[in-house]
Amino acid sequence: MQHLRVILFWAFCSALSAEDSDDYNLMYVNLDNEIENGIHPTDDSCETALLFPMRSKKIFGSVHPVTEMKLRSFTACIWVRATDVLNKTVLFSYGTKRNPYEIQLYLNSWSTVLVVGGDQNKLVANSVVPLGTWTYLCGTWNTEEGVTSLWVNGELAATGSGMATGHIIPEGGILQMGQEKNGCCVGGGFDETLAFSGRLTGFNLWDRVLSSDEIRQTRGDDSCHIRGNVVGWGVTEIQPHGGAQYIS
Repeated sequence: MQHLRVILFWAFCSALSAEDSDDYNLMYVNLDNEIENGIHPTDDSCETALLFPMRSKKIFGSVHPVTEMKLRSFTACIWVRATDVLNKTVLFSYGTKRNPYEIQLYLNSWSTVLVVGGDQNKLVANSVVPLGTWTYLCGTWNTEEGVTSLWVNGELAATGSGMATGHIIPEGGILQMGQEKNGCCVGGGFDETLAFSGRLTGFNLWDRVLSSDEIRQTRGDDSCHIRGNVVGWGVTEIQPHGGAQYIS
């Protein structure tokens, strides 16, 4: 564990340095198998995770989808291991200059929240994500009836209808992990009180609503090999900034 402490201390110092720098460098850290509980939420070791060592307005991951983000429906799934949660701790966010809240998944101390089409459209699951433990979250939505659902560890936690009915998620926005985008450009308009600290992995986004069986399958033993067709973890380019780093 001494090796782990040295690496995490280095990550913390790198993040502090990034606070005073406008340069964002990609940093990759390989952690040995001695890490307790591992970094991966399943027994399959094919995945990496993004480490967010501290809460900062400059620490985030920029995601570059493989197809356009013009969506009439979607399923978004992500593995989460948080070290701290405030009133709003953002896991991922997609927005445009006109509307920063097109899609958001965030945590607070008492629930998990999915936002679609605007900050006024929220589905809340009264499911607390425990700190320091891997939790698998999925959110789904379709425009026809506005049916929206939240899944926690493969089980339905909340569902509703009539949310953002008729809305189309527009292309041309910015997709981020670990932060809310509310500004003009990459690297601007961030709020450190909304930032995530901990580890994220297995972020996938589909342009359709997955069935309940499909959602459960995405967290199973073969989860490393199931990719979203809009964002596919391990395939889609995701750039860490400001001290965020890949660990494997």
